Amino acid sequence: KYILGVRQTKDSYGFEKVVICPHPTKRLDYLSARIETRYGQLSSAWYKESDSFRYEITTPTDATVIIEGKEYHLSKGSYVF
Repeated sequence: KYILGVRQTKDSYGFEKVVICPHPTKRLDYLSARIETRYGQLSSAWYKESDSFRYEITTPTDATVIIEGKEYHLSKGSYVF
């Protein structure tokens, strides 16, 4: 929940509105998960790359994504940060 950072908003049901805020750790090289929602598949993944991290997010609905303190408001789709 916290390392991948996927949660639905308090006013949301069935992951209609989501917030994705991953918290990677240097103890792992990567972490990924998928959740089947009533709107489609939601996925969050991060990968360690040298001195930084690569994030891959797929959301079936509009989502707020927070990557390293920067907030993005995204439409449904797949994104790489």
